[in-house]
Amino acid sequence: LQTPESMSHSTFTAATGVPVHVWEPKGIKATTCIVILSMPITLPTSMQMSCWHDLAGAAVEEFDCKVMMVTTGGNHLPRSSLPLQDFLADLLVLIQDLPWKEPFLLVDNTTGAATSVLWPLRSRLLGALVINAAGYYSEEFLGSVASQKLAKVCQQRAHELLQAEGDPHVIVADHDITMRCAGSPRLFAEVHQQWATAATASDVEFWRQSAAQYQWAISEKTEALMSLPELTVTATLACSKHGPTIILTEAMRKLHALLPNSRLVHIEDSKCWWEIENPGFVKQELLGLLRT
Repeated sequence: LQTPESMSHSTFTAATGVPVHVWEPKGIKATTCIVILSMPITLPTSMQMSCWHDLAGAAVEEFDCKVMMVTTGGNHLPRSSLPLQDFLADLLVLIQDLPWKEPFLLVDNTTGAATSVLWPLRSRLLGALVINAAGYYSEEFLGSVASQKLAKVCQQRAHELLQAEGDPHVIVADHDITMRCAGSPRLFAEVHQQWATAATASDVEFWRQSAAQYQWAISEKTEALMSLPELTVTATLACSKHGPTIILTEAMRKLHALLPNSRLVHIEDSKCWWEIENPGFVKQELLGLLRT
């Protein structure tokens, strides 16, 4: 990744032991800050970095801001089920310990796992960009036959991911390649190979966090949000236009109702992995939030 001369890119280890990427202007004190939580389901960090590097560079160049990105909520996630509330508690400690004590703009790219942290952080937020917050269901859905079927699928996927952790040659099923690919088998094959290489090179945290995402999607993400009051923070909700209806599209509509000062926009030509499909759209939405 090429870094402009006017910007530095570094990493440091937070007090919780988690690595944090930092982009900031050289020779100038940053005037504002963006905190990115990027934990999309089954997308290795190495396949996200080009997107975030470009986005951070644009933000630093135009706004002289500091950008900090976290790609895991905690080191040494257990191989067994991790309660979402424990994950969120650790994540809040991490955010509070970051070297920026003024208000900041939050980017939530955690597939809905960390969306509920907007509420305890609300007094510090300049705004929020929430991307593809999936798994926020109605109470009626949670009690349905469809929900029971989804739970079985999620449990199976979590098991497969944990099994893959122990064998770097195990390639997880094709349906984890959550891209539209516009009906192109060749493009799908190219991305699948890229993903297979990146996934097998990833550490155990990638596999365990991906497995936990599937476990949390059964009901815990909904439980973390369903009792919360409306939140009036300024926010943009970006939803992949071709994502699954119940899991993603309906979840984002419910979140939109919970955030009355939010805009709901759709990421064109994207099924889920916007970082590869349409990163320019999300970059423009984030820069637009900063301008306001």
